[in-house]
Formats: sequence, C-alpha cells, structure tokens
Amino acid sequence: MLTNFCHSGDGDDETTNPWLSLQVASTATVWHVWVQNRPQMGQERLGHFELWVGNAAGEHAAPATRCAVVDAPAWTPEPLMIPCGEVGQFVTLVLPGTGRLLNLAEVRLYGLAGPRAPPPPPMPKPPPHPTGSAAAICLSGQVRTFLDVHQTIRERLVDPFESAGGAQVFMHVSLSSYYPGFHPWLPQQEWTLTRQQLQPAIDSLRPTTLDIYPEHVGNGSFAQDTATLQPSACYQTPGEQECCFWTYHGAQMWGIYKCFGLILQAERTMAQPFRFALRARPDALPVPEIVDLIRDVLLEPVSTNSVRMSTSPGADALLLAEGRGGILAVRTIWEEYTGRCLDPAFPNEWAANELCAPFSVSWMSTECLILRHFRAVGTSVRREARLTVQSFVRPGYPDRPYAIRDCAPSCR
Repeated sequence: MLTNFCHSGDGDDETTNPWLSLQVASTATVWHVWVQNRPQMGQERLGHFELWVGNAAGEHAAPATRCAVVDAPAWTPEPLMIPCGEVGQFVTLVLPGTGRLLNLAEVRLYGLAGPRAPPPPPMPKPPPHPTGSAAAICLSGQVRTFLDVHQTIRERLVDPFESAGGAQVFMHVSLSSYYPGFHPWLPQQEWTLTRQQLQPAIDSLRPTTLDIYPEHVGNGSFAQDTATLQPSACYQTPGEQECCFWTYHGAQMWGIYKCFGLILQAERTMAQPFRFALRARPDALPVPEIVDLIRDVLLEPVSTNSVRMSTSPGADALLLAEGRGGILAVRTIWEEYTGRCLDPAFPNEWAANELCAPFSVSWMSTECLILRHFRAVGTSVRREARLTVQSFVRPGYPDRPYAIRDCAPSCR
C-alpha cells in the first residue's frame, strides 16, 4: 500500500511510460486496486492509465497480465476502485505514452493471500432469525443511476441474507436527481424519473415500504422539514464559511433518519427486531466481496450494539448496523442536527484525529462526523474493508444522466 505522495519527476520533468509497482507479500490474487489521485492542482496528469499484474517490478507487457485500462477524468477528487482479479506478486500502474508525469496520493491493493484456490466447502447454515427476516436494507437518497444497479444491489445486499431468513427492503428515495456544478462528467445536470420508469427496480427489490419524497419542495421534503432549523455545532465545520459546513450533508443524514424510521416502524408492527440494518445508496454498486462479509457476520455471535464501516473516504455510503443499539446509533445521527453536540471532544482536532485517522478520513470530513456520533452514543465501530462501493461506476451520458457509462443497462 502506498500511503504517501508518489512523483515520477520533479516539476516539468516528464517521462515516457512512468510507472509505479507495489509488491505483495507473496503471489496473490489481486481483486481490486484502489487509486487516490493527488488533490487539487495536477489531477489531470493521471488521465489514461493501465494496471498490470506480474512477477517483476515495472512489468507492463507480457508475461505480465493487463487487468484494467482506465481513463480518469481531469477532475478526480474521489478514489477509484478498479476491479482486477489477476494473480501475481507485483501490481504496476503505468501511464503509457510520452511526456507523462505520474503523481499519486495513495494506492491500495485488495486481494487474497496465495493464488486462486478451489471453491471452499459449503458454509454451515446460520440459524433462522425469529422475525423471519434477519436484516433490513435501507436505500435512501436520489435514485440517479438506480435503474442500472438495482439488480446487482439485490444480488449483493439482499440475497445473501436468504439463508438466515431473508432481508426486507425499505426505500426512502427521490425521483428527482441532481449533479452539482463541480461534477466531473455531468455538471449542473438535473432530471426526474417517473414512478413508471422506476417500476422494474421496485419489482426486483419488492420493498416492504416505498417512500418517495420530493427533493426540493413539498410535504415531507428536506427543505420543508429544515426550513426553520438552526444546525448545532456538530454540523458546522470550524473556521469554514456557511457554504462549506457539514450541513451540506444534512439532506443525506435526514434521508438515513427517515429510512431507518421506516425500519423501526416495521419492527413495531412485527413486534420483533431485525438483527441487522444496512444502509446503502441506491445509485452505487457494493463491491462483490460484501457477499462474503454478510455470510461471515451471519455466523458470528450476535452483537447488540455495533456498526461496521470501511476505512476510506465515502465510508458513509455503506453502514452495517447490528443489534438495537447499532440501528439506533445510525438513525440518531440526524438528531444532532438541531440538538446539542453529543461528542465531548468537539471541536478538539487532536481528539477527532485520534478517532478518525485509523479510518483514513479527515477529522473535518462527514465520515468523521459520523464516527464521532457513534462514539458519543457508546456504539462499537468495526473497520471493514469489504463495505465499499465501486466508485469507478459513474454516469456519463448528458442525454441519459440516469445511465451508467460503459456498463448500462446492467452493471456489475
């Protein structure tokens, strides 16, 4: 793992085919490569690049195997999670061509020790959950590219719970979607799907509760619910102007709050709790490894108060809560919006860094805000690398902003 800045040259010292190789401990199957571009100026230098897996440093031709060809947009603030699936001891990222300069902030490898193994024997079947459904899946937010990913969401988040009684889906979504002006592919794009267009996804996921809300105005909308609210200190970034407060993410927290409210309402109706509640975005694909994670946690001893999240920017896209305490911890993130700040360390930067640095997120990030809340309510947080989304999946058609570039209409 590269965790510091990497430069292939100094200033204007551009080269031909600059490369970076990372060596794993032994020959391994590299399932995904996580690439974080440099921040701010110079992001356009990444551009077109290739990933190769072989047995020597710098190999970017046979006998090494090329596992990915990527065209990173000029503005790439978010990390790229790139599928690979090749076996080797070195992973090489190369910028093919002349006059290239390689600047990277961080590279991570996700894989299994050793070469590909034969399929494991069938896992023992976990005991059924008393509710008949072990888990509740919360899909909250703008639908955006949901039509292209709903089938894979079902296969990776819903179906793995079948052996323990299944999972119920709860949706709190807006049919109106929007990409801000700084979006790399679709700046200032705004569109609305119809209920009829959404029907294939509804038929596939069969939600227990479907709550469609207007994005901007109307009964039950975030704008109306927060029109007279004053955010607490926990939602205000120290030293920042109001435009850049954590309140920018208030709508996201509000959506999670509403969605988890649907889950709690279902628990009251059934008079039985869910063991798990998993929050996911409707427009993003969870990585394939999450299927193994779900199977693993179903066989573990029951926890009454824990939340799992990944260790990377965007970790709030997937949250796996277990037990009553964990589910309530996720739901109450929003309640700090207008209440008192529950975290006694705020706004102590050192204390926040001590908590959030192990998760590879800034102390001023939304992910750190969530972690501080979990600590304040006494919830155990477990780091889990398999709770990530394929961030390389992005919309890319101005005339069809709801479609995902390169893999529509079915993305995996």
